[in-house]
Amino acid sequence: MELVKKVLHEHGIDVVPIEMESDGCYIKELNKIFINSSLSPTDAKKVIYHEVKHVLDHKEFAELYKIFYFRSKMEYEADCHMIKNLLDEFIEHNHLDPADLNIFYFIEYFGLDTKWEPMLKKFLLDKINNTLYV
Repeated sequence: MELVKKVLHEHGIDVVPIEMESDGCYIKELNKIFINSSLSPTDAKKVIYHEVKHVLDHKEFAELYKIFYFRSKMEYEADCHMIKNLLDEFIEHNHLDPADLNIFYFIEYFGLDTKWEPMLKKFLLDKINNTLYV
């Protein structure tokens, strides 16, 4: 989460917890990420990781976000960013070898949909391969 805090600071973006119906959103004009104040700390972290992807790579494409295809693509990319960051943080925090991670425990721990299993396997395989060749 430290890297995300650094990114937010570099871009001058504040995270503002408020009462809202959705989990969160990034408002480019205000340069703020709003998160639902009733979220658990873990769910708030998931939303922040997701919204940071929009900040980093999607803020110049706000008009395209209105088109279903592009919105779906950007949301998928933001979800992937969130999951990859959760995975990296989880492995580091728990001092795990990526090869020892139980994907289904990870999915359950963070309340993720099992549809992310193939992507998690790919992320883990990439981490394992990077560890072997460093």
